Amino acid sequence: MDHSKANMHSYNEFSALPEAALAHRLQQAASDSGAISQCKEIAWALMQHGQSGVLRLYDQLPHANTAQLVGIMFALTHPHAGAPLAEDSLLAWLDDARDSVVAEAIDGLSRSGYLDQAERVLQLKNHPSHWVRGSVVRFASQLAAEQAQPLWLAALDDPHFVVRENAVDEIGDHPFRQALSHLQALLDDEHPDVREATRTAIDAIHAMEPGEAS
Repeated sequence: MDHSKANMHSYNEFSALPEAALAHRLQQAASDSGAISQCKEIAWALMQHGQSGVLRLYDQLPHANTAQLVGIMFALTHPHAGAPLAEDSLLAWLDDARDSVVAEAIDGLSRSGYLDQAERVLQLKNHPSHWVRGSVVRFASQLAAEQAQPLWLAALDDPHFVVRENAVDEIGDHPFRQALSHLQALLDDEHPDVREATRTAIDAIHAMEPGEAS
């Protein structure tokens, strides 16, 4: 499952908390990767408080640890963010040493529709981190088919199941017939999530109309 696409409306743990309590929770959040999901939820909840909540996110930004930063980036690159992060900031984070920050910056560029520097993102397709490679695969969905499709097909052979699953998911969302033969091998993938995603993607290809572009 691609957790980057999770719907924050499904999180209720923090929705009833007042704005000040949310800001305090975010400030106290740990820096480790296990705190990232919680920081995303808190930052999302803060954003629902409108301009004052958004300002609290920006106030925390210069002092944010890794998990806090990723959560803030997530909230402030959402289409409904009142004051979205600038493209230059997201591009600068592509050079960050922290894999989770780079991955979220790529997802943020995609959510925000910042595609002018797509080549900079695509250069990270062979990044050592599977989280970053997976973000590049998702980013490609914003590009023309002739750019995206070869990248997705190549990612089907990635050594990490997360990247393979991301590639299969994107093909399922944007099906094209040339992918069918490449997907067949993944029906026996070692990871169950990849196998399940592959069956769904193959069904999507079979459901294409005869004259539908691929």
